[in-house]
Amino acid sequence: MPPNPTLYRVIIGIVSLALLGAIAWAIASSGSNNLPSSSGQAGLVSGRSFRQSSLGLGPASPGAPSPRSKRTDKFLHTHTSVSPSTSSTSDISTSSIAPISLNSVMWSQVAYPGTCNSVTNSFAVDQVQFMNPDPYTSLAIVQVQCGSGSQPIGLYVYDSAVSSTDPQLSQTLIPLSQNVVGRNLRVVGNQVSIGVSSANPQIQGACCAGLSYLLSWIWSQGSFHSN
Repeated sequence: MPPNPTLYRVIIGIVSLALLGAIAWAIASSGSNNLPSSSGQAGLVSGRSFRQSSLGLGPASPGAPSPRSKRTDKFLHTHTSVSPSTSSTSDISTSSIAPISLNSVMWSQVAYPGTCNSVTNSFAVDQVQFMNPDPYTSLAIVQVQCGSGSQPIGLYVYDSAVSSTDPQLSQTLIPLSQNVVGRNLRVVGNQVSIGVSSANPQIQGACCAGLSYLLSWIWSQGSFHSN
């Protein structure tokens, strides 16, 4: 009997389907064997966490700070305090001498400028008058002369004193070298005046020897000015 072609085709189809099924099952089995199980994945995660915790590379459990974080926080919050150096210093107290009232000065014992007849400090005090030319200033106007009688005078202004014999000279109105004789010293308000006459004819000129005249000053901007 000759072979049947139809039967051959059926047999070849069945064998092909069986081979394809075997190949597909082999591929599926190979892929499943390469994938780790859920328990294996958990073990890997647990082992990794343990190693990170022991090496200080990461937290051992969720939410727990790592050792590195603790060190970083400690570094950020650490500061160095420097205590100020102490040195022993001696206190230096500066004592200031308080001024005294011009009324308390012993004017007869004050050393006045100039000389009388080539003798230093041989003056006689004629007059002392006190005045307040402005609300902030106290002055003493002192007239002295060389000895008694009609002798040259000096007229001086003092504004303070640190002791009873050491007043502060502020201004000279009439120096001894002017060589005049004075009388009638007057202090009114902020003005000072005195009548004088020449003790030496050469001061006023030959035609005016012994001429009397009035000298006056007015207080302005901290000093006396000729009026």
